[in-house]
Amino acid sequence: MNEQEYIEQRLNDQQTWYEGKSAWNLAWYKRLRIVEVVLAAGIPFVSSLIGKFPESPSVIPILLSLMAFLIAVSSALLALYRFQDNWLQYRTAAEQLKREKFLYLTKSPPYDGGDAFQGLVANVERILGEENNSWREQAQLAAAKEVMRQEREQR
Repeated sequence: MNEQEYIEQRLNDQQTWYEGKSAWNLAWYKRLRIVEVVLAAGIPFVSSLIGKFPESPSVIPILLSLMAFLIAVSSALLALYRFQDNWLQYRTAAEQLKREKFLYLTKSPPYDGGDAFQGLVANVERILGEENNSWREQAQLAAAKEVMRQEREQR
């Protein structure tokens, strides 16, 4: 694989993937946080309506319960899928790849010597490897936490 092929097929492809995943996680993080904030802010307002509409007294407690339920679901989804952590991790990887590419294309150190392409490949693959290792460690940690949770429930 020559330099141009590597940059297009590996570096650009991975940078685009990380940027897309970062944006997707950021969007979901913001959506769920907005749901939490709006519903939490609405609870005092809805609570203040208790007794104001005597013709439908059971609607407001049901609405408050629904709001609390949706806050809990939103919070659980944020914790489960770790949208904020993923957004930051993917954004960091994308920016590291972009930095390496620009240093290489401008022949800036450490890419100003004769083995610049090999250095680029080594640095890009190191970044990708670190990202993969981080993902694996997080998956193993999540699995271990799940096992511990199940063991607690069985007691």
